[in-house]
Amino acid sequence: MTALQIPADYEAWRQGRWEEIAGANGKAKVVANAKITDPGPHTLPDIPGEWRTTAAGDLTVTAKAADGVQPAAWSTERTPFPPAAP
Repeated sequence: MTALQIPADYEAWRQGRWEEIAGANGKAKVVANAKITDPGPHTLPDIPGEWRTTAAGDLTVTAKAADGVQPAAWSTERTPFPPAAP
């Protein structure tokens, strides 16, 4: 069996994408570190919204546009994100 060969252009794209997301100035950053241990609501310093847990243990947030929060890629309807499996 031979080792899997990854095309160089794909590997370059993958490395660039990793830097874009996780690099020093990447999009993914830790902005708060908190432990939510009961249903809430909880507020976190410098983080908009009220954070709660459901009976199933899911973490939810309710935030207002006045707090500077704008949904980007999902519906503003009350739909679980990511959408539940059918």
